[in-house]
Amino acid sequence: MLLPIVLEELSRADSEIKFPDYKLGRRSPFKCRTDLLAYEAVLELENQFVTLIREGGDATKADSQPLLSGDLPEGGVRHPLARERLLSLLHIDIIPRWRTHHSIVPAWMQWASPGHVLTRMVDAALPVLQDDAQEISLLNELLGQTAWMQSRRGAWSLRRMQLSLARKNEDEMQEALELGASLSDPSIGLVWRLPMLRCLRELEGVLKVDQVDRYVAGTTLTEPTSKDLSVPRERTKKPPNNAKKGKCKGKEKEEPAVPLLPEYEAEALQLYHNEDYEALAGKEILTTLLGILMHDVLFTDVPSTFQSKHQYAPLDIADSESFFASRQDVVTTRLQSIAQGKGRDLLEENYDFVMEKDLSIVGMRWDLYKVEDLKQIVTCIPPAALASLCEIFWQDYAARIDGMPELVVWKASDASTQGMEDVYKLVYIRRPQDSKFSDSQMLWLDALQYAQVNVEYLKVTLLKKRKKDEEDDDLDFEPDEEAVGRKKPRKRSRRSANVET
Repeated sequence: MLLPIVLEELSRADSEIKFPDYKLGRRSPFKCRTDLLAYEAVLELENQFVTLIREGGDATKADSQPLLSGDLPEGGVRHPLARERLLSLLHIDIIPRWRTHHSIVPAWMQWASPGHVLTRMVDAALPVLQDDAQEISLLNELLGQTAWMQSRRGAWSLRRMQLSLARKNEDEMQEALELGASLSDPSIGLVWRLPMLRCLRELEGVLKVDQVDRYVAGTTLTEPTSKDLSVPRERTKKPPNNAKKGKCKGKEKEEPAVPLLPEYEAEALQLYHNEDYEALAGKEILTTLLGILMHDVLFTDVPSTFQSKHQYAPLDIADSESFFASRQDVVTTRLQSIAQGKGRDLLEENYDFVMEKDLSIVGMRWDLYKVEDLKQIVTCIPPAALASLCEIFWQDYAARIDGMPELVVWKASDASTQGMEDVYKLVYIRRPQDSKFSDSQMLWLDALQYAQVNVEYLKVTLLKKRKKDEEDDDLDFEPDEEAVGRKKPRKRSRRSANVET
């Protein structure tokens, strides 16, 4: 009896939300039942591996979640028995089995391949070894294969170079020096190239490599500029903030389509507006801009990525291994077009197409930003820098969605006369409680710096209030009309009370 009602409600909801056009299809990554059973057996092995790590490190994550090298419990595997069992499982079962799986499979099938799951376990086990020699040997094996988890190649190369520097072994440092010279390898993401270049320079200094023989980076590195932002210290008492709920004194109130600004972003916007810059806040401005430029690439036909007509993104968008690798040729062609200066044409073409149909697409907020602002930003950012932004973001969408710049600042009117550094900036905000940038922000900063994108960060300083200002501080409450003019009764002292009696 309920089925017709449910179907009617779903069809009504579908009429309000419009999804892009794409080709539906579903293909099984398993050729036969034997492949499925092999995959399930490896998943069971991974479950044992993850359980040992989390029990030994007193971690709180659910056992069903995959574990990567960056997800290890703080302090590593401390329990001796759990560590012994883990190393036994690693050396007797996981690594020998992994060495037999080096056949290359299509990118969209990797998630269901035993070799991918085994490589994921080997990658997560690197910090557990706590033996530099064993870790270097395993890193060499990981870097020697090209079948699995190529998005981690930059991280493996950087770790290999860091271990060689720490051990001060000349042979190992020579090997790391050759590894560092592979910075131009397309499989190494932009987020890893600047840390690798720094490590390479240190290796060249320790080995006393002649200046003529040193690696030529081909890019001029400039440090991000900084600026102070002075903000009055927050008041100790504030009126109730119901803006996020759209309510005021118990009444429903519709909000305009205005982004809710995080802490200190309003002051940052005002600072740049006072300097005659145009500025927009929120990472949604970048996700919207980069999404429009790659809209048609996002919905390229890849097997088993669109299995329902109600999708606003492909199913593999959060898969670091499959998403970029499955579309590498199409993405590379689009990046070349953007680098050649066709970004504005692509923006206008895709924006008109998407807005005309009012499509719902992941990361894009049509209600927050005007197309004129997006066009000005694309015009102000140099084509090569714009292409690098797209590459950083779409090489690993799941990891790069965090740590993005918080403001986009530009001067459209001066774009034809002033230098590049005065035309646009991507801005971070260092809040008083932030002692340093987060890991995801540092990866973005390194990638932007290597790609010669203008970056600036604001250092927020809280101003102390004077005593007089605290006494005269207005809390923005409406005064009580009945209480206006009414004096507060004076408190009688004990002495004056005794005199009256």
